[in-house]
Amino acid sequence: MKSRMFYLIIILAIIGLNIFLFAARSDYRDALAIGRLPFIEPDYSQIVVPPNIAPMNFLVKEEGQNYRAVFSGFNGEQFEVISRHNKIIIPSKKWQTMLQSNRGLSFFVDIYVQQYGDKWQKYDRIQNKIAEQDIDRYLVYRLIEPLYILWKKVGIYQRDLTGYHESAVLENRPLSGACLNCHSFCKNNADKMILHMRAGPGTSMLLNNQGVTSRVDTKTEFNSSPAAYPAWHPDGKLLAFSVNKVNQYFHGIGENRDVFDWASDIILYSVPDYTVTTCQKIATPERMETWPTWSPDGKYLYFCSAPTLNRNVPVIEQYPSTLYDLYRIPYDPAEKSWGELELVLSHEVTGLSITQPRISPDGRFLLFTMASYGNFPVYRPDSDLYMMDLQSGTWEKISANSDKTDSFHSWSSNSKWIVFSSKRADGLCAQPFFCYIEKSGQTSKPFVLPQKDPAFSQTFYKTYNVPELVFSRITVRPQILAATALNIDKTIKARLDPDINFRSNDGGDTTPWLPAK
Repeated sequence: MKSRMFYLIIILAIIGLNIFLFAARSDYRDALAIGRLPFIEPDYSQIVVPPNIAPMNFLVKEEGQNYRAVFSGFNGEQFEVISRHNKIIIPSKKWQTMLQSNRGLSFFVDIYVQQYGDKWQKYDRIQNKIAEQDIDRYLVYRLIEPLYILWKKVGIYQRDLTGYHESAVLENRPLSGACLNCHSFCKNNADKMILHMRAGPGTSMLLNNQGVTSRVDTKTEFNSSPAAYPAWHPDGKLLAFSVNKVNQYFHGIGENRDVFDWASDIILYSVPDYTVTTCQKIATPERMETWPTWSPDGKYLYFCSAPTLNRNVPVIEQYPSTLYDLYRIPYDPAEKSWGELELVLSHEVTGLSITQPRISPDGRFLLFTMASYGNFPVYRPDSDLYMMDLQSGTWEKISANSDKTDSFHSWSSNSKWIVFSSKRADGLCAQPFFCYIEKSGQTSKPFVLPQKDPAFSQTFYKTYNVPELVFSRITVRPQILAATALNIDKTIKARLDPDINFRSNDGGDTTPWLPAK
């Protein structure tokens, strides 16, 4: 009896499947043309995609009982996805074959939806372009809850952009809940990486240099604060950092968080000999220097700078009018010598505060963030991305911005892609978005990080923070990094450049005095 019931269930299932397939196939080619594009989520339409990106699954936000998506490449490849639900899950092999055989060309998506009265509707064709150039295979980011002043679970993760696999680089659970931040790579190379640890086993920098891990205390007699925003010199032997005295305050309405610096300077850290150096031009008490970045040829250090706040005036009265300028200064690592400061772009010209400069690896473009004030644009809803052509000096707001926070960004190693952090979905949680960069510096329509489940973001309430593109996988194991972080006794203590002398002023601060070179 049980055997008969089992076979009956199998037969009914086969009949039901055939009925579904017949209904899904019946008459869809005679569908009624709607005359508009379909609403899909994420919005993967009219975009430029890398030829090595994971399948870009999506939801069809149109009412119906059956769904069909027909994918076709310019060269003629074609496959279909049929679904009884509005989720379009794309077969990986067919997707990759279509992309690879249509590099530099277009692919098309035709969406059909069968209404509950069995009638099919066809929407206007979606056309997307496939770039010639790949994007770097891995994306590294921090995941953190969008809280105000507290954190619980924090981790640095890497995602393979050719698929959906995510793995932990380092999580804070074995580190007594330490805060992990400021991961950075030398020329998109995962084998040269640093990240910072705050609290937990103690504040320090974790360095992975070609598989050799070290824990470094970056504080010296000059900088009582540890190193913060990092920038690798192209030679891989030198890092520029800001050292910041950071404070928070809270607004009564709107975005209630805000971050400001009471003071900040820039230092250089030599990886081979653990030495910290600086000069008065990038570390003066009269100004706050922050957000360093190197030119790809290593000859210039770019950074942002604003006048130091007056401690005798309430911060709320002055910080909203604090605007940062963009400077650069020549530096010769061999001679350890500095040139003269050069103002690249002034807030008096832009009317906005300039932060987060990053130069494309080919040296052509400088991408930066601007907001109405301050140097922490992730909390500014009005922050947007801007592009400067370093050949002509002209700059403009890029088309990829939204009406919400668009901020931290990084370049691919081939200078053809950018990734940036955007809160455009809900104004609270940031997600990574990608753009293709044309020869002119114009950006394509941005698209969000593809997920295996296209409804992923509806239930995932964490922020993707500091997205960085790398062309290789981080191979050092999380256990090794954690062991290095916990091995306090083997902490490398940074030493101050002996050429730097100090004198104290009445306020107790110190000013570096360097020999002329």
